[in-house]
Amino acid sequence: MIDSTYKSINPVRKDADKVMDKAEHVNINTDNIVKLSNNLINNYEFNSASWDAPVFPAIPESDFETVVDFFIVGNAINYCFNDLESGIKFSTNYLGTEWKGSFGLWASLKRALDNNIQILDAEYLQDITKNMLRSIFDSTENTSMPMIESRVENLRIVGKLMEDLGGSFSVLFKDNVKIYGEIGVVEQLVNSDAFKDERTYDGETIRFDKRAQLAVCMIYGKCLHTEYEFVIGDEDSFTIFADYGIPAGLVAYGVLEYSDSLQEQINNNKLIPENSNEEVEIRAATVISGELIQKQIKKQTGMKVGMVVLDYLLWQMRNDANTNAHITETTAY
Repeated sequence: MIDSTYKSINPVRKDADKVMDKAEHVNINTDNIVKLSNNLINNYEFNSASWDAPVFPAIPESDFETVVDFFIVGNAINYCFNDLESGIKFSTNYLGTEWKGSFGLWASLKRALDNNIQILDAEYLQDITKNMLRSIFDSTENTSMPMIESRVENLRIVGKLMEDLGGSFSVLFKDNVKIYGEIGVVEQLVNSDAFKDERTYDGETIRFDKRAQLAVCMIYGKCLHTEYEFVIGDEDSFTIFADYGIPAGLVAYGVLEYSDSLQEQINNNKLIPENSNEEVEIRAATVISGELIQKQIKKQTGMKVGMVVLDYLLWQMRNDANTNAHITETTAY
């Protein structure tokens, strides 16, 4: 058990705390929380991601509905871009540039929009097939998008949810946006199987809500400082988005410490099964580490850094680190 003094205000934080109270394979080194926080303070700018790459709709050229629907539809299938056997990452060409992994996904969707393919239409999504989706993911030689079947299913589900909301997710982003609670965007998304992100640990259901939170975060960052800017009423409800990359960065900086058996599996690129104790503990420790880093930065600078900003900083930090990420076959991230 670690000493964490924050107040849990959403189900992801509460559930992560439950896991870390019993964790056997993952430990959080609080001394290195201080060191990493110093690194972030001294070497990084505390800004939200603006998502202004050409693979995303531009503002004001795109209307608010397009921006919102693009990021929610895209995040319904924003997971697992490497072939698990070969390790080769999906890539595609768009506007004369090769885009890999998640950016390859976004490039494929933006290219479809450019070509007037109705990927943001509820009826089109509900009728999508594997062949239609493979055509959208026009991959480069020797790569392909894995898990096509699950992506088709998720797009059909998200199309039905879009229809139920009147044809666009933008209705969820009116006035003072909420993340959790009865009218919260994340709560509404995770009620559908396309965004549900749960694990079972010691007999209890553990929520992570990674892609649903990321969808809201991306929309918020894209609209910030534009005519579409909106206020998130419960911005403190965000957590770090528990995926592959950020925990790998936290390991590189000594914040996360794995048991010998778990570290050996990761070093040898062995599959860490979805919903195994090891996988759940990695994700829970990532969430709690984010909370502790946030508190440490505030202690040292007096500045409260929102999770939207901190997640982006830790993602950048991961890109600067040299370490293996754990491999899990999952639709969660």
